[in-house]
Amino acid sequence: MKSQVDKEVFAEVYAHTKSAQKAMIAAEPNLITKKNYANVKGHRMLKKTDMQQKIQKNLEKMSKHAIKRIDEMIQSDDEAIATTNAWRVVEQLRGKPVARNLNLNAQVTIEDVLE
Repeated sequence: MKSQVDKEVFAEVYAHTKSAQKAMIAAEPNLITKKNYANVKGHRMLKKTDMQQKIQKNLEKMSKHAIKRIDEMIQSDDEAIATTNAWRVVEQLRGKPVARNLNLNAQVTIEDVLE
């Protein structure tokens, strides 16, 4: 008996991961132990015109969401936050990693603490 592949799940997972094997396993969970077969079957799915259209639709949906999210980030009422977010977007578009941690050094004397 042939198992049914969930094409919508395949298209969504492939759009997120760009991995035919991961998408195939998500769409047909019984292939989790047959990863080589899932890889081959996943690449066959990618050749189908309807699957390419579904993946393209998912990518367009993801793009619209990303654009909306970026717009929200740079439209902050706080000018400093908006500027920082705009620069982060630009740096990511240029391929530069964004620093997630901010290290600050301060010199504090006991008098400063007691005041």
